[in-house]
Amino acid sequence: MKLRLAASGRGPSALYHPNGRFRRQSGHRMSELCCADSPTLCVPEVIGFHSGVPLGVDDEFIKGRDMADTEISELEREIFELTARLTELRKSSTGDEVQDYTFATLDGETSLLRMFGDKNQLLLIHNMGQACRYCTLWADGFNGFLIHLESVMSVVLVSKDPPDLQRQFANSREWRFRLASHGGGEYITEQTVIDGADNMPGAVVYQRDGNKITRKNSCAFGPGDIYCSMWSLLGLAGLGESDWTPQYAYWQRPDKMDDGGANLI
Repeated sequence: MKLRLAASGRGPSALYHPNGRFRRQSGHRMSELCCADSPTLCVPEVIGFHSGVPLGVDDEFIKGRDMADTEISELEREIFELTARLTELRKSSTGDEVQDYTFATLDGETSLLRMFGDKNQLLLIHNMGQACRYCTLWADGFNGFLIHLESVMSVVLVSKDPPDLQRQFANSREWRFRLASHGGGEYITEQTVIDGADNMPGAVVYQRDGNKITRKNSCAFGPGDIYCSMWSLLGLAGLGESDWTPQYAYWQRPDKMDDGGANLI
């Protein structure tokens, strides 16, 4: 039985069961919602999903929130519903057949078909290379999800950088991705995520049926998108692209070195 977020008449969001309708259950110390078709299933009401309002607050507190909070709640609901709709559309997408492109790796030449391994779906992350701080931010985030992603599909990060530079930079970031270089050639020109931009960051999911490869779905990356959770978390603080720029590192060398500073690079 699955629960998902939905708008509530009382708060910004609530949990509901897709096959039933939640109702308030009275007589409890903490507000609860119960599934109408399963009276024994009760879950705490999620109040203040975006603002951290404590569970169990009374109705007067909720009603007293300002208009901005109400608008935020509505936008969160709309985004949730639109995201679900987008997923359904992508699920039904069949895509176009593509050729079996070749790539360079530290172990020699490989192909798009070989990248699938034992999976029927392949996620290729289009990274601009080690000279892009934003691409590095996206990859840092994906690296944390890698074991989860690889449970359902193969994942490879590709860029124009040569394989040795790819590996050196990946090691410096502690990335665990499989890596391959398109060298700025035929693959990225024909499989770009935005027409006319041959080194645009993004991702493509390919589907395999025997030796046939189809491009199922793709997306482009950019500040504020849904593919990097950093922007959503910054948004909670009211910060956006104009307020923050990713860096390779945030440590700053002290003005005075306690070890004398000899041979400092």
